[in-house]
Amino acid sequence: MSRCAPRTPRAVAALAWLLAAACHAQPGTAPMMAATAAALQVPPALQGRWTPVSKSLSGAGPLSLSAHTLTWSPCGPAPRAITAQNGPDGWLLTLPGQTGCRLGGDPVTQLRAKPNPRNACEMELSVFSAALQTPPNERLAWGAYTRQGCAPAAR
Repeated sequence: MSRCAPRTPRAVAALAWLLAAACHAQPGTAPMMAATAAALQVPPALQGRWTPVSKSLSGAGPLSLSAHTLTWSPCGPAPRAITAQNGPDGWLLTLPGQTGCRLGGDPVTQLRAKPNPRNACEMELSVFSAALQTPPNERLAWGAYTRQGCAPAAR
């Protein structure tokens, strides 16, 4: 290892933050931050079969998430590998090296799933096509999904 090479995960994360800042990106939101630390699996709170509630994503159909894969109509019938990263705006799910997912003719490379803190049966889903930083104004679609077979907790 060279003297200049980062030796700790914290140093690697700091380097990634500096690179993101130098490129005018928001630190911690770039999907490839997972390269600086082990990619996380999709949390149990997001695993399962989700049905679109919003008209904007009704044509995409149900979304099934497991710890490391997704199955979704825009991606075809076979499960696709995904990596997950937790952030302030929810979970960023990245389809590494895959362009086979398409929504309205545009390639889908990322999804941002944001669970509803008041109702575990609901989540917001944003769909992005860029492989790098994706500000919310560049999303392809946004909508709400509900978990199939989920009963909301009594208030």
